[in-house]
Amino acid sequence: MQPSYFSEVVLGRLSPDDVRRFYVEWLLGVKRFAALGGRRRDSGIHSSWPMKEVHEGGIFVGDHEARLDTRRDGDLYLARLSHRDSSFPAVLWHTVIRISGDDSGTVLQHGAARSAPRGEYLEPIAAPPGVIGRLLDWNGAATRPKNLGDTKVIRAGADAAFETARHLVADRNRGVPMLILSTGQTGSPAIDDQRLAHRLVGMARVLRLTEPTAAREFSKGLETCGLSYRLGVGGGAARLLHVGLAADDNPFDHPLWTADDLYELGDSVDEVLAGEVVESVILRSRRRGFFRSIEQFDRESGTRRAAALLSASEEAASDPAAQLEMLEELRTELNTAQETIRQLSEENRGWVHETDEAEHRRNAALEEVKQVKDELRKAEVKAESLQRAMDGRRGSGDLDGELREAATAIATGDTPTPLQCLVLLHALYPDRLDVMAEAYESARAAAGYRHGRHLWELLVKLAVNYYNALVAGKGDGEAKSIFGNDSFAAKESESTMKNPACKRARERVYKDATVCMWKHLKRGVADSTEETIRVHFHWFPQHGTSGVLVIGHCGEHLPIVGKMR
Repeated sequence: MQPSYFSEVVLGRLSPDDVRRFYVEWLLGVKRFAALGGRRRDSGIHSSWPMKEVHEGGIFVGDHEARLDTRRDGDLYLARLSHRDSSFPAVLWHTVIRISGDDSGTVLQHGAARSAPRGEYLEPIAAPPGVIGRLLDWNGAATRPKNLGDTKVIRAGADAAFETARHLVADRNRGVPMLILSTGQTGSPAIDDQRLAHRLVGMARVLRLTEPTAAREFSKGLETCGLSYRLGVGGGAARLLHVGLAADDNPFDHPLWTADDLYELGDSVDEVLAGEVVESVILRSRRRGFFRSIEQFDRESGTRRAAALLSASEEAASDPAAQLEMLEELRTELNTAQETIRQLSEENRGWVHETDEAEHRRNAALEEVKQVKDELRKAEVKAESLQRAMDGRRGSGDLDGELREAATAIATGDTPTPLQCLVLLHALYPDRLDVMAEAYESARAAAGYRHGRHLWELLVKLAVNYYNALVAGKGDGEAKSIFGNDSFAAKESESTMKNPACKRARERVYKDATVCMWKHLKRGVADSTEETIRVHFHWFPQHGTSGVLVIGHCGEHLPIVGKMR
């Protein structure tokens, strides 16, 4: 099950009965939520389900596997609504609501999650329900955490960023996660921060640092509160800062999205970023068990009923009629318990299966790593052989100096340059790939790149694992498992792909065919050829014995919208 929303609020003005009635109308799409009636009916939910029974507790089954379970015990009210996604029928939505009362007001917990057939991957998404916003507006200012339902973007320039960091973000009593959006020197990813704030209502607030220099002031503000400057953010990147910041916080516990990460999301940046923020917040809050609240309530109720029956049976031991009545109640209780056990057994089998699948994926990944290491070892052995062969021909005039230096660097464990990586790769796999003059030229210009061993590993994966996947017809579906999530991109953002200058920078002519090389390997986002590199390539299935991978660029980051040179 993939959570897509969770919020917990205390409503100081509204009673549990007020909130329960409000939510029942929303669940059924009636009265104050009559505008939702059509959508509810399309999802298989019946507005004709008896309102009183929905309030008091029961099980209600609709069409298309829609189902509503409710439970009530005094002020405590639980509801779980499951229905098919209208656009993707294989996906089930699960909404769980828990309403209770305490001395400070009504406590509302609202969660939403999706599930799909085993083996199907669900991208993280944010799904804020409109009912939350309306309820918070109705309750007014008497809401905790404070400002949770505020969808206004907080904006801070260089003059305000320092104090904003000190008094708002670093506040130990801050009850709402903060998503910080920075502004880069040469522009920033096209994030609609207001739309993003609406997607995160009830879960997080959005703070926009409106100037590049504001990032520095923001970091200074965090430092004056005893926090690490590494919790800051700049250069067009985004960072989620969870609640309760402390001096010993690990920055990796507060997710960072670099500007490059955001650019590559293209037009989907708002949706994907919101989904990943929601996933991080829910994981941090450890609320996954919340979606089994109905089952937990039934187990606890069953235990209480069994204890009460046992006590009553002891009191009725001398009365045969009362014993018979008690026996019938015990039979009913036994049937209920058996049904609960059956459901829990099915649920447990599902978890075991999912665990087995996860273990299988882990083992497959380990096997993939082993294969890559084997290929690297073979490539390095081959490089050593090439070096020995060339050392034996050192006096001959046809010795390729660059190839000898490349083989020496790889064989001895030194850091190869991008040019040496390309030269040796082409020598090792001439039947699988070709390297264009533009690639050699860009690699020469990136001679100062500091991570040549990592580049070499990526290029060997390209020539071996990725090539094999293409020949087998698997395409880019295997790319992330081969290169990892952060080292491969099948395309650029939509705005970059539509930009004529960006497109020209990636166009190459190979054997009379003009292609645009959008696919690329990558590392780093800094505007420096010492830390950042991009390898652009294209697959020509019609050339060679089984197809040829052609590398057209291996060097600096090519221009993208927002970072035009």
